[in-house]
Amino acid sequence: AAPIDQRAAVNLTLQSSGNANVTVGGMLAVGEGARLTLDPTAALTLAASRQLSVDGLLQAPGGSITLDKTGFGTDALPDPYGVLRLGEHSRIDVSGQRLLSASADGLLRGRVLDGGKVTLRAPMLLWAAGSTVLADGASGDLNGSASALYPGGLQTLASAAGSLSINLTTELLSGGLAQPGGGLLQGQFLARAAAADAAGGQLQITLAGDGLALGKPARVLTLAERASSQALPAAGSTDASALAGMRGQAVLDAGMVQASGVQTLQLRSSDVLALDGSLALDLA
Repeated sequence: AAPIDQRAAVNLTLQSSGNANVTVGGMLAVGEGARLTLDPTAALTLAASRQLSVDGLLQAPGGSITLDKTGFGTDALPDPYGVLRLGEHSRIDVSGQRLLSASADGLLRGRVLDGGKVTLRAPMLLWAAGSTVLADGASGDLNGSASALYPGGLQTLASAAGSLSINLTTELLSGGLAQPGGGLLQGQFLARAAAADAAGGQLQITLAGDGLALGKPARVLTLAERASSQALPAAGSTDASALAGMRGQAVLDAGMVQASGVQTLQLRSSDVLALDGSLALDLA
């Protein structure tokens, strides 16, 4: 087989489309202990029309991972069939790495990949404490041309961190009712640059109206001193009332943002963007 850096990365898409009129189907789960590991720079997409849950490892070094709960909503089958759930054991990793190429001279040839991109898109996101999304930069030694600064040509290169984009969408039910998105954001995001002169990561969160008329409850995205400690509904629960209080609400922990290594934070709400508590952010 060709060295990893000399063959095209193989992308993977898994989708469960289901049927809007029945409760079975349209669900996709990556269970605890399961692993989906792709080649560096590859793209992994998991999509489900009704419910998408991850409690295992998803990995694509320097690549992209997209989790998309999209498709139908129905009046007869309301929540929790609009949920993207990241369980406490889940780990999503698009961190960069050193990628070596074949070399006839015995020298270290190749590149150092930047951190990749993670995209989470769903009407309701349940991101459990203990879950981690990683998009760190990387560092590694590579041989280049000899110079006064590097007589042997050996240099340590550092790469930039990657990004996490969360889009909490509005779900339009078959009867025309627009249900605002929301959820619990209790997990951890790390996007640390590999060196002081490399770029830190990016975090973007949108609580969107998706062009639909604003209604009740109002969409409120809050940057807070502390994250919500509300317990997540049990995995596989069919109790719609357990999610009712989360509609139109999302709270981001400022402490998690501060520790993440990001240098860019973008927050957008179709209705209200709020700040809560004593906040002091010094981003990378």
